[in-house]
Amino acid sequence: MKSDKGIELTWFYRVINNPAARKKWLIYGACFIGFALLAGAYRYAVTGNLGRTLIITSMFILVILLYIQIVLGKVRQYYIDDKIRYRPFRTDLRNLKGFEVDEDAMKISLNLKKSSILAVKTLYFEDESDFKDVERFLSRIVDKPD
Repeated sequence: MKSDKGIELTWFYRVINNPAARKKWLIYGACFIGFALLAGAYRYAVTGNLGRTLIITSMFILVILLYIQIVLGKVRQYYIDDKIRYRPFRTDLRNLKGFEVDEDAMKISLNLKKSSILAVKTLYFEDESDFKDVERFLSRIVDKPD
């Protein structure tokens, strides 16, 4: 699809199909479960009620596991026109200084001139053709003089 501003690209990926994104989210999940276990141990130390502590801690861990399962399976969409958009994040292409390609992990890390909290900093892929298309597109953007 083309617009008056140039090329537009759209691609989808699921975290479960990308090794780098999957590792990141599994580490987050492990940290949340560790926090739940520490909170359970603290609650037991304060109250001394083992039964109630185990029930509350196990429910907390089950909610975390459900959240991680949803995150791993959710389909995510990136969209590029004059900005790289990944809700709620966006990066202006004029802010792009360069990028690093990791073909094994199927990800592209963006180097920005001015970093922002709400900027897209990493692009993940599950399809190699999308990966190559975006890499070629970003190469043209970075090599183009301002």
